Amino acid sequence: VSAFWADVADMTPRLWTRAFTVPWRSCQSHLELNARLSRALPMSVEHTVADADDVAASALHHLLGSEARWCTVAFRASWGCFAANAHPHHYALLTAAKLWLEGDAHAGALRWLQHAVELDSLTLVCDDSRMSGSFVVDVPVWPRLTSLTLGGLRDGTVRFITSLVRQCASVEYLR
Repeated sequence: VSAFWADVADMTPRLWTRAFTVPWRSCQSHLELNARLSRALPMSVEHTVADADDVAASALHHLLGSEARWCTVAFRASWGCFAANAHPHHYALLTAAKLWLEGDAHAGALRWLQHAVELDSLTLVCDDSRMSGSFVVDVPVWPRLTSLTLGGLRDGTVRFITSLVRQCASVEYLR
C-alpha cells in the first residue's frame, strides 16, 4: 500500500466505524485500530463467531473506551460471558442490539446493557440456550425500547418470555 493510500485510509474515519471480530483471540488488536481511527464517529460492533467466549472477551477488552460511541451491536456469546462482562459503561448512542445467547441461561446476562438508555430495538436469539421452565432474566429499564424480537425459544421458556415482556413496558412490536 502506498503512503498516499495509507494516509487516505488513516484520515477517513468513516472507513473504520464498523468493527468486527475474527475467529482467533490473538487477532483482535485490529479492533483498537477501528476504535482509534474512527475518531468520534458512531460505531457498529459485530462478533458472531460461535462458541468463542474467549474471542468475545478479547473483543470487549480491545474496544474498551469506545463503547459510548457504539450505535449498533451484534454479539454472540454464552449467557455467562455476557454476565461476566457486565461493566458499568454508558452506551449513550446504542439504539439496536442483536444478541445470540448460548449455553446455560444466566439471570445477569443483560445487565451490561443497563446504561443503554437509547436502546429501541433488541433481538435475542436463544437457539443454543438451556433454561429451566422457571428461569427469569434480570432486565434493565430501557425507556425507549419499542421493538423486541425473540428467536429460537423452546418449550419451557414461557416464564422467561413473560418476565421480559412485563419488564419492557414500552415495547410496541413483539416478534
